This record gives sequence, C-alpha cells and structure tokens, in this order.
Amino acid sequence: MYRGIIKKYIPAALVAAAMALIPPPAANAAVPPQQEYWQLLVSRYQASSENYAEPLLEEFVVFRALYPRTVHGDSLAWMSGTLYEHRKNKPLALASYLKLLYVYPQSPLIRQAQERLDPLASSRRRGITALFADDKLEVLQDYVLRILERGVETEGGERGYFDFLLLLADASVKDLASYLVDQGRHYLYRAGYSWRADRVCVIIGDMQQLQKKWRSALLAYRSAAIVDPFGEAVGLALLRAGEVYLGPLKNYEMARTTLGEVVERYPAAMDAARASLLLAEVDLAEKSYEQAIVQLEDTAVRFPYPEIRIEAWEKAAWVYLKHLEDPQKAAAFYERIVQEHPEQTRSAEALIHLGKLHEERTGDMARAVQAYRKLAELFPENPLAPRYLYRAGELAEDKLKDSELAAEIYSQAAAGYPESDEGKKARKKLN
Repeated sequence: MYRGIIKKYIPAALVAAAMALIPPPAANAAVPPQQEYWQLLVSRYQASSENYAEPLLEEFVVFRALYPRTVHGDSLAWMSGTLYEHRKNKPLALASYLKLLYVYPQSPLIRQAQERLDPLASSRRRGITALFADDKLEVLQDYVLRILERGVETEGGERGYFDFLLLLADASVKDLASYLVDQGRHYLYRAGYSWRADRVCVIIGDMQQLQKKWRSALLAYRSAAIVDPFGEAVGLALLRAGEVYLGPLKNYEMARTTLGEVVERYPAAMDAARASLLLAEVDLAEKSYEQAIVQLEDTAVRFPYPEIRIEAWEKAAWVYLKHLEDPQKAAAFYERIVQEHPEQTRSAEALIHLGKLHEERTGDMARAVQAYRKLAELFPENPLAPRYLYRAGELAEDKLKDSELAAEIYSQAAAGYPESDEGKKARKKLN
C-alpha cells in the first residue's frame, strides 16, 4: 500500500534509490542450528519429560516445521508419544507411535513403540466414563491390536506417511482431527510430499468438517485440484465441497453448481453418481419435490451401479410418502428395488418398508403379508425375518380372516425358526 503511494508522488528513480537503501532481511537469520536445537530439546526431555511435556510438545511443532525431513523424525515421534501419555491424551499418544511404525519402519525405536501401543490399544473405559467414550477410538484401538499381531508392512517415508494419514482419517476420531490437519499440511507444504496429494487435501477437509470448520474445509477441498489437477481424488474433493454447501452452510446455489461440476467433469465415475443423488437433495431442500423425483429417476438410469439405483428408488419412495402423499407410487419403487436387486441386503429393508406401508397407509393387508413372506423367502438368515413372518401370520389371522393361510405361515415360522421367540409363539398358535 505505502509503496503504491510513494510511486504516485515521488519519481521512480528516487523510489529505486530509497528501496536500495533498505537491506534485505538475512535469510534464516533466526533459525537455530538443527543439532544444537535438538540437543536442547533432548536435554530437557531427559531431565524432566513429565514437567516439560506441554512446552516440549510446542517446541517439537516448531522443530518439525523448521526441519521437515530431519533425521530425528523417529525420535520426535517417540518422545511425542511419551509426552502425550504424560498428559493422558490416549488418541494422540496412539497416533504418535503409529506414525513411528508407518513412517520410520527401520528405526531402532520400533520395538519400544510397539510395547507402548499394546497397553494403549488394549485399555478401555469402564463404568460411567464408558458412556462418554468415543466408539471410533475403540475401532482404532482394535485396528492397532490387529496391526501389532500381524506386523506393519510399509516402505516408510512418503508412502508410509500417506498410509498413516489415511489410517487415522478412516477412523474419524474427533480428538485426532486437529492433529491430522497439522500432519496433512506438514506432509504437503513442509515435507513437500506429492504422493496422492489431492487425497491428503480431502483428509484435511474431512478433519476440518469434524471440527465444524466448514469454510476451512471448503478451502482444503478446493486445494485438491491445485496440488494435483488430474488426481484421482479431485472429484471426491468437489463432492465433499458440495456436501458442505448443501448441509451445514445451506447454500443451495453453490451446492448445485459444485455438484453439477462433479457430474460434468467425471460423467462415468461413482463420485458423479453420488453428486447426482445429492442434486436431488438440493431439489428437496428447495421444496421442488417433483423435480427431485425426475432427478432421482435420471440418476438411476444414468448410473447403473446397484447401490446408486437402490438409493435412488429408496429416496423416490420416501419423497412420495413424505411429501407427495402417494403411497401407491412409493410402493412401486420399493417393489422395483426387490425386482431388480433381489440379492442385495437393502432389498430386505425395502420389503419391510413395503409391508409397513401397506399395513399403515394403503390398508392392503394381502400385499403386506406377501411382502413379509417374501422377506423370509429371499433372506431367511435375516435376523428380522422371524418377526415379520410371524407378523404375516397375525395379519392373515386377524385382518384377512384366513385361518388356512395363517396356519400355513405359522407352520413356516415354527419350522424355519424353531429357537426364536416368534417360532415358539407360532407353535403355540398351531396347538
């Protein structure tokens, strides 16, 4: 700003002379020599790691930023883990030791890290504190135990670092979100790693979503196309950005634009199929219910993935029930799921919805009975099959007044599920 004012009122030659008088800042003038700085940190750690836990962890962040590929990386991860243990921060202690295993597989500290990981991964909260435990942390703990049992196969370095980030991101532990954002940024912008850089941007965005930092997440997702314009995860990044606009920000115009961009740029990809489904959600948010149906039908035709078609038909059925008050058309979509994908587990859910719909909305008890019997026929191992098969018997007996059909269904339940509560009740009915 001031330079612009100077240029306006003072001749260019004088400006050049004046600027020449200002000495340039000395490069890295305040950066301490790496080894001396490291020895200072180690001496404090060895003298009193418990008392110095908080300040040392802060200094470790600075040290790692100054020397992103330091030869002391494994020791840094190890000491960080112990300091987090001193502070009773189990998630970050787990993460630090895991980083050592994945990024520095040749380190002499591997055995010590494994010994520390075992009790951290095995311990679980008990009593009242268990009510507030993070289930996702327990999933991560279980995974760590499996890692310790079979060993870690990693080449370390850049690829190991990426695998480490992906492992923690998949766990989605909220207490690790800020840590993962920092680690992801270090991977990209300090260490200068480029393996799946676009995917790392997605990880950063996902972790910022866990912290409800929606606009920070948008910036991270949009960075994916900058760090790797042709990366495999760029479509996913755009999809996630569309989800943020649609959900927490409720900016439906930007949601439609961003999701449409995914469909246009990746027309045959699963990301585009997901984006097409979300475009129907934008229609619903804007109360354009008929347009949502059109979008869902177009999605099912355009993207022939079974899971996408099933999701499209399920959502269409819901729209007809919830907003358009047309249970018959809703029933037609549930029937379509079963007809097209009788082997898919979600067809079992469709049959249950179909039976309930006829019971509660259309009053067609014969079709309700048919749906519940179809559930037992196509999915005999489904844990809900005995309940709904018995319900079919009750409907035949009480609503249809067809004692012969009811006896047939009760016999089927008693024979097919003899140990279930419904099977036992069916036997009593027959007796």
